[in-house]
Amino acid sequence: MNYLKKKYKFAYWRVLAVKKNPQKAVKDSHTPQLMKIQLLFIPVLILLLLGGLLEPWLFSIAGALLGLFFITTLPFATRSLRKDKKVGLVSPLLLLGRAIAQFFGVFSGSVNLLFTKS
Repeated sequence: MNYLKKKYKFAYWRVLAVKKNPQKAVKDSHTPQLMKIQLLFIPVLILLLLGGLLEPWLFSIAGALLGLFFITTLPFATRSLRKDKKVGLVSPLLLLGRAIAQFFGVFSGSVNLLFTKS
């Protein structure tokens, strides 16, 4: 849980850092591009799940998107499995948690920027 809190806080403050250094939004030395792609899955997944409450067929698309997300975790999971089988097996769920925490961190940081004077 501390790991996810850290990821949330980092993403929150990263929004403010990117405002000052916009060139860091696309490429920086810290964030792998795949992690940024994984982050984009979360809002779409949330919208599909909410939409599924009205149109149940959207749950199928949400499931497919979640499957696609897990496919993006395979490189990391494979490397992790070589080092520690337990970590490798749970890493896709951990990466999903990380993406969710980061999405909400970016969302909160963005809302904060919108409503604060600079």
